[in-house]
Amino acid sequence: MNRRKRARPKTPGKRRLTPLAYARRLLAIRPRSVHELRQRMQRHGYSPEEITPVLDHLLASGALDDRAFALLWVEARTARGWGRARLAGELRHRFGLDEGLIEDILAQVYDEMSARKQAEAWMARIWPRLKTHPRGRSKLFERAYRRGIPASWVEQFLREQDSTG
Repeated sequence: MNRRKRARPKTPGKRRLTPLAYARRLLAIRPRSVHELRQRMQRHGYSPEEITPVLDHLLASGALDDRAFALLWVEARTARGWGRARLAGELRHRFGLDEGLIEDILAQVYDEMSARKQAEAWMARIWPRLKTHPRGRSKLFERAYRRGIPASWVEQFLREQDSTG
């Protein structure tokens, strides 16, 4: 039995939202990047000729701002323990932000020393559970890699753990 949702058939009398109304509805849910909003509008069936003026209007009015979006997004993910490399990759590939903006935002939010302290706190929190596992060391490296934590930081953490007992 196919459980996927089926697209509702279009009713002849039902009006589709204007491109601006649809964009505002998406932005009311959460902030979005220009790239992400453009993709969502295209998937919804709006043409590029309809999308471009809407994006220009939203950018001019300040309702759409890649810098503000990226700053909020990075602060939220940094609080979850995401590393700099993972943040940069997501901003680049998922949200289509340019390299200069990504570096500016990461430099503003991501202080190297605080990032290292966060990574060490995270490793100290999960290491007691992993150290008894036969592949505990490699599991720590794998999890750190997924968070964007450099392998050199993990190596140093493990050396410190070996020396302290």
